[in-house]
Amino acid sequence: MGKIKLIGTLALAALLLVLLPATAQAQLAVATVFYGNVTVAGKSVADGTVVTATVDGTKIGEAKTTTTAGVSSYYLDGAGTAAMEGKTVKFTVGTDAAQQTGTFKSFGGTKLDLTAGAALPVTGDETVPLLMLGMAALGLMALSAGYALRRRTAAHAA
Repeated sequence: MGKIKLIGTLALAALLLVLLPATAQAQLAVATVFYGNVTVAGKSVADGTVVTATVDGTKIGEAKTTTTAGVSSYYLDGAGTAAMEGKTVKFTVGTDAAQQTGTFKSFGGTKLDLTAGAALPVTGDETVPLLMLGMAALGLMALSAGYALRRRTAAHAA
């Protein structure tokens, strides 16, 4: 009976040795860092504006902005678990959601400039307005050349 009890105890200990590291790894605390410039509605923010980072709705950190030479910036130390590795990090600046997101990288640092609020909208491809401007310039040049040619022709006819 003593041998069976000893074997059972050893088997339980071996099972715990196998399972505990996996559980501990899933709960292992890891750090990540984000830093960069911050704007709301296209402008720098007041010193002390809070930048908050979340992963799946769980707050992983917050930082207060500072301003140097008119540019607002933040440095956020985030803390999470190994299970957050590779997940999307969402940011808020004050009460506004940032347009950018990051990726949780264990013990990594990521430069990420944050923009929030109603800044000038990004419309996508800006080639069309530039193309229209170029076409307008060509049209003006053609009108100018046509006017000069008419004047020259009229001068020769006289």
